[in-house]
Amino acid sequence: MNEGDVVKFDLGVPAGSEAGAERPCIIVTPTDFIRSDLVHIVPMTSTIRNYWREITIEPTEINGLKVTSAIQTQHLRSLSPARFLEHWGVVDEDQVAAIRDLLKTQLGFD
Repeated sequence: MNEGDVVKFDLGVPAGSEAGAERPCIIVTPTDFIRSDLVHIVPMTSTIRNYWREITIEPTEINGLKVTSAIQTQHLRSLSPARFLEHWGVVDEDQVAAIRDLLKTQLGFD
């Protein structure tokens, strides 16, 4: 697992407005900081809402997505790699930078 990987995780049963179920996610932990027991992800959805906290990306052979998807930075989560189901692809460096910038803003680090 590396930063920018598009992977499918089992997020479990959601509570309230949490993202849940099995869904594609992007790993946002810098590769050098990924541990065997914890990884940070942002889930994705095929429901495009045009929220300021979401980045829309198109499917490509490289990212492995089948449909246009929204990266949901508002649902940042720490997960055990035991929830990992499969690797789909990878997003490009510009998309990783855009995700990082949105996370900084949301967490007040901007």
